[in-house]
Amino acid sequence: MKHTLPLAAVALVYLSCGNALAHESNEGDLPAPLGEAALGSVDFTNSCSTSVKPLFNQGIALLHSFWFAAAIKTFDEVLIEDPKC
Repeated sequence: MKHTLPLAAVALVYLSCGNALAHESNEGDLPAPLGEAALGSVDFTNSCSTSVKPLFNQGIALLHSFWFAAAIKTFDEVLIEDPKC
């Protein structure tokens, strides 16, 4: 009975961390359409060209949805299309 509480605490920590780590490690499994339905809408004012504004906003939405690797890739695409952004 002495070991029940520590084991329960370890199990609780393991289960709560597992979900957070799983989200980060499965970044290749992005939601099917990466539009507003999956990420929500964002309208972030910036000094980039108007042609990259939708892509930039998608990067912000990905960032705020904790898809960090996908957000970085999106911002890299923005910089390729508009290096002064």
